[in-house]
Amino acid sequence: MITVNFALQPHLDQLYQQSSRRLAFNATTQDEFAEWKRSLRNVLVELLGIGRREIPSKIHDEKLQTIDRGDYIEGKYA
Repeated sequence: MITVNFALQPHLDQLYQQSSRRLAFNATTQDEFAEWKRSLRNVLVELLGIGRREIPSKIHDEKLQTIDRGDYIEGKYA
């Protein structure tokens, strides 16, 4: 029987150190910063899945409760 001595964390650390940082911040000018910022936002929108999200034109709400707190009126909606 062959015994394999493998530790996951050192392996992952090595992979992390060897990989390039696609979104690393290395800008030295305002133009480079603007380009980095644009790229970062595009990737974040893609990763979060909000790029194709549509905002509804009308939000349907229903007032559930109104409480007069003296200095202000608290309204609860659903």
